[in-house]
Amino acid sequence: MERVYARNPRDNEAAVFYALALDSTADPSDKTYANQLKAAAILEKVYREEPNHPGVAHYLIHSYDYPPLANRALVPARSYAKIAPSGPHAQHMPSHIFTRLGLWDESIQSNGVSAAASREYARKSGWEGAWPEQLHAMDYLAYAYLQTGQDQKAQGVFDELSSIRKAEPENFAAAYAFAAIPARVALERHRWSEAAALAPHPAEFPWKRFQWGEAITSFARALGAARSGDAATARQEADKLQALRDSLVQTKNAYWADQVEIQRRAALGWVAWAEGKTRTP
Repeated sequence: MERVYARNPRDNEAAVFYALALDSTADPSDKTYANQLKAAAILEKVYREEPNHPGVAHYLIHSYDYPPLANRALVPARSYAKIAPSGPHAQHMPSHIFTRLGLWDESIQSNGVSAAASREYARKSGWEGAWPEQLHAMDYLAYAYLQTGQDQKAQGVFDELSSIRKAEPENFAAAYAFAAIPARVALERHRWSEAAALAPHPAEFPWKRFQWGEAITSFARALGAARSGDAATARQEADKLQALRDSLVQTKNAYWADQVEIQRRAALGWVAWAEGKTRTP
């Protein structure tokens, strides 16, 4: 894509897709955000020329979707939904920036519209299960409700999720939402016994393909058990996190292996607390 861009310096579409390639290949551990900033510089130039280009607004949000950079994307975030009003993903994407900046009311509006549009799209398509775009919007919606103290509305999102038995297709976004929403609703509300009793949902979902999703549930169970005083169960969940981490290492999924290791260490901290070890050595 860089060669295409270099050979066609006046072609905005070549520029946009080169920027997308930079975003897509960025190292998630690089906190200088080198690729993302390089992509954003290209996209900003096109955005000045074509402010109604949906791809430019979309990829600018991705480029700046990090706490230190998020304020740079507020203008394209607020314009993207208007540029592509019939697109469920276009309705959702601005909330990436709204979430980074704590603009909860705007996030709720964005994801409510996105979830509704996604349900309608799945209905018209004749799909048996929920479209992952709907589940993704529901996850952001539950989080925003929790941050604004609207616990009953967050519970409503969880209740709707509990009624969904299938996602079509069974992809990353679906796995993340199925795992994260129950964990968020239980942990954010300090419902420790509920967190300790969580189980992967739907049970028929191919969780072995998404072991980091299993880890989210196991992490919530560990915290729930520890905060309920059940140190033994919490330790069992910490051991499960270690097994999931090791499996992710073996499959060379380094990023998620690191995330699960963070969860494991946090869980062990709460295990120690539950065992009465409240003083540092």
